[in-house]
Amino acid sequence: SEEGLAADARAAHAWLARERAAGSADLVVFGESLGAAVAVRLASEVASGALVLRSPFTSLHEIARHHYRVVPAAVLPDRFPSIELIGGVRCPTMVIVGAGDRIVPPAQSERLYEAAREPKRLLTLARAGHNDLVLLAGAAMVNPLVEFVETHLDLAGRV
Repeated sequence: SEEGLAADARAAHAWLARERAAGSADLVVFGESLGAAVAVRLASEVASGALVLRSPFTSLHEIARHHYRVVPAAVLPDRFPSIELIGGVRCPTMVIVGAGDRIVPPAQSERLYEAAREPKRLLTLARAGHNDLVLLAGAAMVNPLVEFVETHLDLAGRV
């Protein structure tokens, strides 16, 4: 459930901050697809060093309407309203979009990026689909992501 995933994310974040004994100032919250919605919520609730979203959607209801003409509200009790929460995120945010994504329309990821606060970065990978390797481990994604994290967290050489 949305609440269960949010509780799990908060617990993981708190554990990492405690284990590292450095707090959360340089923890990077990263989420892909549905996980991006969980990451947005977490970053809107707790201090983090940066937020990285890969293939994020604006809300579960909006993505469902993209794929199905009619979606009864009872079918989707969870909302995952990233578009409503992203403005509360106060850390640097990077949004990674596959221009060929057929699961999460690039326009939704771009809308979420537009609603995010500065500093922020949008990375669009031409022709990349939702589950393509380039969006998982490709240099075209990884190198800019590392550069973004190094720039905003002052971690040059440690990432």
